[in-house]
Amino acid sequence: MNVAYRLSHVLLFFLLAVGFVCQAWADGPTDDRAYEKSIEKEYKMFKFRDCPYTDEMGAHTFQCIKDNDGFNAHGCYDDSVQIFCPQSDGGTYEKSIEKEYKMYKFRDCPYTDEMGAHTFQCIKDNDGFNAHGCYDDSVQIFCPLPGD
Repeated sequence: MNVAYRLSHVLLFFLLAVGFVCQAWADGPTDDRAYEKSIEKEYKMFKFRDCPYTDEMGAHTFQCIKDNDGFNAHGCYDDSVQIFCPQSDGGTYEKSIEKEYKMYKFRDCPYTDEMGAHTFQCIKDNDGFNAHGCYDDSVQIFCPLPGD
């Protein structure tokens, strides 16, 4: 009995060690191409961020998901946006960078409870939407401009 007991502990230790090694090996280096492809796809869809989602787009997305037996919902959404939204002139990226630069001047402004209350009320008034815009508004209202 003592030998079987020790053997079972050795076997358990060996299996745990193999499991840890396999886990570490499975989490190995990531494929940089897959990451770059994902970033490229996100940038491509960024062009359509101001396009309102319509019932026609919803019907197209629904039919696509139905045709794919319930799979590929993200791809179906992307397809419907690309089909039904007009192509932008490419200036949306530049506008976004300009907005980020505009907010950069408030980088040293501490976030106060008053700003939080204003942001909360703004989000509440917008039914839970436009959180980023509400935050930007509160920063612009309550933070002094540098040099003031």
